[in-house]
Amino acid sequence: MSTDFISTVNIYNAVRRIGTVLLVMHTLKYYYWIVNPQDRSGIIPKGLDGLRPNQKEILSLRAFLLIFIKQLVMKDYGVKEDELQAILNYLLTIHEDDNLMDVLQLLVALMSEHPSSMIPAFDQRNGLRVVYKLLASKGEGIRVQALKVLGYFLKHLSPKFSLNRLALRSL
Repeated sequence: MSTDFISTVNIYNAVRRIGTVLLVMHTLKYYYWIVNPQDRSGIIPKGLDGLRPNQKEILSLRAFLLIFIKQLVMKDYGVKEDELQAILNYLLTIHEDDNLMDVLQLLVALMSEHPSSMIPAFDQRNGLRVVYKLLASKGEGIRVQALKVLGYFLKHLSPKFSLNRLALRSL
């Protein structure tokens, strides 16, 4: 269903892209977390008063929601800066590696598959600060994915532009 929904023209035209991305990222943060975010991230999870899906079901739901987001943001002319900002904000505010990995993998996939729209938006929204935050993670998998993001970012910048960017950030 996550793949069929976007391909239907009538439904796609009725979906507000930025608002939908914000809503899905909010849903992942507050309802479909893998590790309770209250202790490390300080986010008070919602939906604890009823039955909660098991971890396998949550992983599946998160995967489908992220596939939906990927297809939504790449429809038409590529990612909009505000859509990317919602993803970056999630990555900045969540500190549990299990809650970060799939969203970070989405960012890596978007940057590798659609650099023409992702790289300028990533630069405009100061995406490097997210990379720096993720490089401080205790988990090696998160650091590896953060390096991939940095690599795709630098790969698709012109050499002169990337030297200027790195000099501005004292790298």
